Amino acid sequence: LTDTTTRPGTGARNPKDVTMLRQRVITATILCVVLILPMFLAPSWAWGLLVAVGLWLAGREWQRLILPASALLSVTAATTSPTPLGPVAAATVPAIESSPRGSPTWLANGLLVVAIACLWWRESDPGRAQAGWQNALLVLDMLFWLLFAVPAVFRARPFPFGARTFAAVSLFCLWLGLYELRRIDPKLVLTVMMVVWIADIGAYFVGRAFGRRKLAPRVSPGKSWEGALGGLAVVLLVSFATLALIPADSTLAAVFPRWLVERAGIVATILVLVAMVALSVIGDLHESLLKRARGVKDSGRIFPGHGGVLDRIDALIPTVPLALLVIQGMTGSPE
Repeated sequence: LTDTTTRPGTGARNPKDVTMLRQRVITATILCVVLILPMFLAPSWAWGLLVAVGLWLAGREWQRLILPASALLSVTAATTSPTPLGPVAAATVPAIESSPRGSPTWLANGLLVVAIACLWWRESDPGRAQAGWQNALLVLDMLFWLLFAVPAVFRARPFPFGARTFAAVSLFCLWLGLYELRRIDPKLVLTVMMVVWIADIGAYFVGRAFGRRKLAPRVSPGKSWEGALGGLAVVLLVSFATLALIPADSTLAAVFPRWLVERAGIVATILVLVAMVALSVIGDLHESLLKRARGVKDSGRIFPGHGGVLDRIDALIPTVPLALLVIQGMTGSPE
């Protein structure tokens, strides 16, 4: 969704943005290899453990981004300019950043323990049916995103209370989605992730060429409505091409759009894809909001010069749980 490689109305390229795009491609290629091989070749417990470790790292980063409620309230109360995270936040954040914040690991450690416990519970009895609490938690996660994250993004103010609960629920539901989808079929989890990646790539290039109207200028000035809609259009085009090229009885029928059409029809498939693309944009913007409030460029430094784990998965955090909720709602079980 970054629309800054060229200036609107000009053909000039910013060398820094070209370098960033090259870094993104290299990093994405490496991550794809690291993820796809165990996704298809490793047993489900190994995949679940790998994902849990990755989300442990993301949990550490997310907790570091969360400002104390008192700081958020003071920023919100004191700011009257059109840019709520501007001068006041800039003056407030450095003092908070340099002050002791305590251990940033409880959220990550708790997430890892709960994920491993759930992993053991699922793997100890392969025939065990999915529990009702999973769907209830997924619904709660979606409500959090719709009722709290969406307003926070468009008001450009992080919500001051419940941020850690939201982070814990969101990251665990992401783990749950990646693990349970892998148990159904590795192609499902890969193609659900690809929906998000294709939307991001489409938004980048469409926004770079045609972006004019800013989507959330106070949070991420480089994102545009044209880019977001372009990303959705590319997702729909690729999905329709998938439907046309992959027969229903093919071994590739577990590709997400094909799987969804066979069980819900074309209209429901389009609605789900629209919802996933919209949530992927919100996930990206929400992390940008947290970073802007904290006054940092990246969530971490695990990828040299390229950010942290949270920077790479922000758009997946709300979308993968939605995909699992839809699939389990249609099948009644993740098996």
